[in-house]
This record gives sequence, structure tokens and C-alpha cells, in this order.
Amino acid sequence: MTEPAVSVEQFPVEDLLNIHQMIYLPSTLDLLVSHLEKGIAAGGASPDLCSAVLRLYLLYPQCANAEVVRKILVQTIVALPENQFGYYACIAPSHFSNPEDEKKVQDVLTLQELLESCDFKAAWAMLREPEMADVLHTPGVVEALRRYVCEVLQQTFSTISLSDFCQLLNLNAAAAAAAAGAAAAADEKVEKLVKARGWTIEDAAAGQKIVRVVPRETDAPKALATRASVAHKTVEKYLSVEGLRQCLALLES
Repeated sequence: MTEPAVSVEQFPVEDLLNIHQMIYLPSTLDLLVSHLEKGIAAGGASPDLCSAVLRLYLLYPQCANAEVVRKILVQTIVALPENQFGYYACIAPSHFSNPEDEKKVQDVLTLQELLESCDFKAAWAMLREPEMADVLHTPGVVEALRRYVCEVLQQTFSTISLSDFCQLLNLNAAAAAAAAGAAAAADEKVEKLVKARGWTIEDAAAGQKIVRVVPRETDAPKALATRASVAHKTVEKYLSVEGLRQCLALLES
């Protein structure tokens, strides 16, 4: 493939993502991954940027980097409860010649399956494993998981014991105190999380405490992004007639 004489580095990444002649070139990968790393460090990478890197890996599988794929898949956790995982999982390379590389990607896929099945205790347990430390400490992951757990609780419970609530949110010290029926005020972090959602901590029987969950208002429900809808919208965006024409022209040159 003949690449344009201009350097990709002269374009802002936002412009580069919209230039079909440039976005399908392998030389753009280093720049895109650099911007991806900066976005992750800042608390969340652009979905368009994540998608662009994965699509280049599809076109040039020899360039695929398991560490980068792992980081992109972790960004779907940071974005919870929005669900972009279905699309990313479909286009992300999952088979690598090195078994260690393949495991890096497969572990995140397994974690996502635990989250989709609402097996939150198992998900937190997996994140506490040494080889998942990079995922656990990715900016925004813990906050996103707790936010997602609360979204699920809001749709399924009216009350839940404080002990169970803390376990589901991986607040283990607070969970132990609640299970022991400690009469002291609830942990400050727990109180902050509960108060932020307009919920309350109340006394229950036998000296136990419960979290009273305020149901979500149903007059204007927010449409949830499903795997199918996310994939459909992304295909529409990136596989437009013009986009395919430009891509074919590059491949034929």
C-alpha cells in the first residue's frame, strides 16, 4: 500500500479519525495508541479512538498488541453502565501466538461476563488477583463498577442489608462491621455513596442496618445501549459508502 507523503503527526487526533485516507494506514497506530494511553490516564479514552485502533488491528493483525487490546476492553468497564463491550469484543483480536498475550485478553473477557451476569462478588474477587492489578488500578474502574452495581440494585431491590450492599461494592471493612451489627455510624465512604443516590441507611431488626433504595423514576427511562444497537450504530458510522470506497482505494493502490 502506498502511503501519503504527509506525516500523520501533523494532524490532531480528532481530525485524523475523520480522514479516511489516513485512518486505515498502519503508520497511524503509534500516534493513536499514544493518544489512547493519555485518555486512559485521564480517566477514559474516546470510544472512536478505541474503535480506530481495533479496526487497524483487524486490517493489520501482525501489528496487534495484547496489552493495548486489554486496555481498550477495560475502557468498556470504565464506561459502565453504558454497554459498548459487545462491539469491542467482536472486533478485538482474541487469539495470539503467545499464550500469555492471549490470557491477558481472555481475562478481561471473563471479567466482563461476570459483570453481565451480575456476579459482582466473583468479579471483585477476580480483580483482587495479582495479575489483574493493572485493571483494578486503571483510573475510573472502581468507581464505574460501583456505579454499575448501584444501577442494578436500583432496578431489583427496594431494601438490601448494609452488609450485602458493602460486599457487592467491595467495601469489605464496612461490610464486616455491618455484619457484626456495629452500632457506630456507617463507614464514611458508604454513607457518601448512599447519599449521592438519594438512598438512606436505616435501622432494622436485631440491630442490623439496611439500605433503602429509591426506585428510578419511570416517566423518562434512559435507553440502554445493547450489544446489537452499539454494533449497528458503529457499523453505520464507519462502514459508510464513502468510508468503504476510500478503504478499497487504499488497498488497491
